[in-house]
Amino acid sequence: MKRLYILLAVVLLGLNLQAQESFDLLKYSNMEPYGTARAMGMANAFGALGGDVSSLNINPAGLGIYRSGELTYTHALSTVGVSSDFRETGGSLSDRKTRTVPANFGFVTAYRTEDEESFANFNFAVTYNRLKNFSRHTAVRGFNRPVSLLDNLVQGSGLEDFMYQAFMLDDNYNPILTAEEVVDNEQYMVESGRSDVWDFGFGFNYGYFLYFGVAVGIQSINYQLDTYYQEFFELGGDFRLTNELQTTGNAVNAKFGVILRPTAPLRLGLAVHTPTYYSLVDVSRTTLSASGIVYDGVTHNTVQKTGNGFFSSYAYHLKTPTRLVYSAAWQLGRKGFISADLDHIFYSAMQEKDAYGYLYSDVSADVKSNFRDVLNLHLGMEWRFSDVVSGRCGFARYMSPVREEVETDDNHYVTTPTYTPQYSVDRGASVLTGGLGLHFDGWYLDFAATYSMRDEHFHPFYNARTDTYGNRFTNYAKLDVNTLNIAATLGFRF
Repeated sequence: MKRLYILLAVVLLGLNLQAQESFDLLKYSNMEPYGTARAMGMANAFGALGGDVSSLNINPAGLGIYRSGELTYTHALSTVGVSSDFRETGGSLSDRKTRTVPANFGFVTAYRTEDEESFANFNFAVTYNRLKNFSRHTAVRGFNRPVSLLDNLVQGSGLEDFMYQAFMLDDNYNPILTAEEVVDNEQYMVESGRSDVWDFGFGFNYGYFLYFGVAVGIQSINYQLDTYYQEFFELGGDFRLTNELQTTGNAVNAKFGVILRPTAPLRLGLAVHTPTYYSLVDVSRTTLSASGIVYDGVTHNTVQKTGNGFFSSYAYHLKTPTRLVYSAAWQLGRKGFISADLDHIFYSAMQEKDAYGYLYSDVSADVKSNFRDVLNLHLGMEWRFSDVVSGRCGFARYMSPVREEVETDDNHYVTTPTYTPQYSVDRGASVLTGGLGLHFDGWYLDFAATYSMRDEHFHPFYNARTDTYGNRFTNYAKLDVNTLNIAATLGFRF
């Protein structure tokens, strides 16, 4: 009867079981310095500065700074290295992915009224930004571990039924592993794809004291994830769980901003980014292969597939966080300036809805339980060495949006999609940036480099099992994700 119940539950709830869970929402919400080489070289601390096409995606009021038109293009080389170390019983692995990408395009038209005391400029802009590159390879390996995925299956899930059909669970749905049996495990993840945005903005300045701007952003998502998880049992037998996922879709948001210049050297900025509303489609397929499984004295080799081996499709909607950007900049005479941005991001308000717009209340509850609102800091500086050469540097600190109790509280359960049990806990990132600018009559060439150091705790599955002393065995690999971006921008003013 229990087997029949599980099969009926999977059939009736299969669409919901394919939905994204709370930790999956983060991959569309976390970003690092992007845009032109000038903005990247200053860690995107541009909320109170303007005069750069990247500001349209940070504080659109910066568009009102322009007094002439501009055309820019930025290309970047990105290399992502991931090193893993499974705590307590694991091996260290590393991998690296390198590619070149178009990073930014911008076109600005400026209309001057010649009225210095009233509306001095009305400006329009179209920009493109590569918000995020998903490309990276992750490899994790553990040895002699006292926890198995079989011990931590969600009751009534499709994955539990897979394991039952592959003879790795007995008639009472208990693992066939002995009480003290350990396992070796391996996991490989290949991610690829990108998130792009086109922004269409309008800005003006009033008496060179008040600057205002608004922008509408149209985003596109193309994300590919291939995972491979394998366990080798101490007393013989193994299984391999593979998942293929492709997510595509579009999104829209709006940004509003204001910059005040109360004194000649001081600028203060505030920007509001509405939530980004995504319409997405997941296409996925899962395969479970088991070999050498001994059950009732018989050795079994089995293969289980979702959808009879065909890809299944699932449509849904996401709402990512509202973002507030508080900014300040101080001009250092005619030699340069320093600037600071503080991003206030409301992760606890993220939501997921089905294709018909009905809210997944359980996912919203998990979001509030797992995530917190954060403040991310951006600092930047530019110094003009001559009329031609400028130098830039910056620093950014991104706080972890994940609550501490997610990993410290043994009673804090983490929900994952049915067939993809892994999840990653973001522990925050630090970014160092630098750049060089060469400015000539009517055109310029900028260069920048950013180096991001992000920490993650990667869990192959949520571990609900405790040892004989009542302590939960730590079940994550520490990931060091280091990203180097080198960018060059060619720009023309007219």
